[in-house]
Amino acid sequence: MKRNLYSESDIWLKDEGDCENVVISSRIRLARNLSKIPFSTHAKPEELANVERLVDERIQSIPAFNDYESISLHDVSQFTRRYLKESHIISPEMEKGGEHRKVYLSPGGRISIMVNEEDHLRFQILAAGYNLREILDDLIKLDTKLVELLPIAFSEQLGFLTACPTNLGTGLRVSVMLHLPGLVFNRQIEDTIKMLQPLGVTIRGFYGEDSEFTGDVFQISNEASLGKNEEAIVDSIGSIANKVIEQEEEARMELFDKRPLIVEDTVWRSFGILSQARLMDTQETMKLLSRIRLGIERKYFSKMNHYILNRLFFSIQPAHVEYKRQTGPNNQKRDAARAELLRCLFTQSGSDN
Repeated sequence: MKRNLYSESDIWLKDEGDCENVVISSRIRLARNLSKIPFSTHAKPEELANVERLVDERIQSIPAFNDYESISLHDVSQFTRRYLKESHIISPEMEKGGEHRKVYLSPGGRISIMVNEEDHLRFQILAAGYNLREILDDLIKLDTKLVELLPIAFSEQLGFLTACPTNLGTGLRVSVMLHLPGLVFNRQIEDTIKMLQPLGVTIRGFYGEDSEFTGDVFQISNEASLGKNEEAIVDSIGSIANKVIEQEEEARMELFDKRPLIVEDTVWRSFGILSQARLMDTQETMKLLSRIRLGIERKYFSKMNHYILNRLFFSIQPAHVEYKRQTGPNNQKRDAARAELLRCLFTQSGSDN
């Protein structure tokens, strides 16, 4: 790898976005497949190699991709793949590795192009905060650059052909990652999830499909992409996200108005553990950081902001800690290193208690 992948992978979180008190990040992904070649899950090794070669030739021919990093997931370590997954640059499926799987990564990690995932091509763009329209515009430009040079599988009746039927049509998946401690604290989150289910959206955890809800973080995304154009899908998810954001802000106001001492106590207890603990696992850290993020809104911490907390959600993940502190895969050493990292941060940040 030409660049320091580990130091660059979450630079995209540095940008500012709308509704940062509730929205951690936005993501839009496009799925595309080459015509006359079986989907990746059914393709032979030589067919996957052909996809890899064709895509690489096209990307190499486009000046806009000259500064992208090309990473063969078969050639890098399992640790590197795990790190990329934790940074949301590759999917959990791509973390498994395998021959002829590759990712092209823009500087800062905002844009990634995955080759031979479930579909032959999956491009995604990430952004901090609430930035769906800006992402869509950039993604359409990216799609146009590649698609006009590749034989893409397309049906006049069904649209873009994809391995999973839910991606048929536009191949578009729109996701918004939300921090919802107010709804969780007020025990309203189950009602919110029930409200969302008939609206054509899925609700997932921090890592998307099949991941647990942790740190009061929830991702909402469209279930299907057939029958609507890209703008309509983005508008639909945006409208639904706005409803959830409104519910979360109302839940927080209710908490702050009716149970201010409980909120304050919860935040400062979390601060106490994070600034003093000697062993911290990922799940507990995510939970406590969620409370600190709520405290930022109450202006308890003048030296901390949403950007710092958003990056912490990523940097306390296992592979990130292993890289920064060189602990290796030993769980206790990693938990001790994570605790040390947190003590250092929260001691330096201090408090306005």
